[in-house]
Amino acid sequence: MEAIDIDGRRHRVSRKELAWRPSAYAVIIRDAKVLLVPQKARGFDLPGGGVEFGESLAEAVEREVREETGLRVEAFPVAAVQESFFIWAPDDPLRRAAYQCHMFYMPATVIGGELSTLGFDPREQQDLDLARWIPLGELGAIEVASSCDFRPVVEAIAAAGQSHVRAIPVAD
Repeated sequence: MEAIDIDGRRHRVSRKELAWRPSAYAVIIRDAKVLLVPQKARGFDLPGGGVEFGESLAEAVEREVREETGLRVEAFPVAAVQESFFIWAPDDPLRRAAYQCHMFYMPATVIGGELSTLGFDPREQQDLDLARWIPLGELGAIEVASSCDFRPVVEAIAAAGQSHVRAIPVAD
C-alpha cells in the first residue's frame, strides 16, 4: 500500500509495517482567525496529535493543545474524521515508522493560558514554532504540514458558526 510522508512524497509500505494511530486535532476559531502551529520549513498544522491509550478524544485534544500552544481549551464533539496512511522518517531505518491514522477534528474554545512553547517535547522543539492566529481568508494560501488537508474542515466549522462556543479573551 501507499503512505505519504511529511513532505508529501509517496512510499510503498506493507500492512505489517503499519501501527494504529488515532489522533485528535482542535479547530479553534476566534475573531475570524484559526489557531495553527507552524512546522519549521513545512507549513502549518492544527494543534493536536496522538491519542494515548485510555484517553478520550476530548482529553487528548485538550492535552495536545496545552502542550503545543500553552492554551487551555474546552473541546466539543467531533466535527469531522479523515484517514491517512503516513510514514515518518522513511529514509532512516532506525526512525522509520508507518501509521494508519484516523484524525478526529474537534471544535474547541480557549478557556485560559497564553501562547507558549514551554510544553514542547524534544522533537517538537526541533520541528515546531510558536502557534499563531491565521485569518480565515488566508487559509487557502498556507502550506499544509499534515498527511490530510485540514482546511476544508476548518472552513466547514467556520461556516457552521461557533454559536455553541463562548469567547474568552486571551492575549495573542
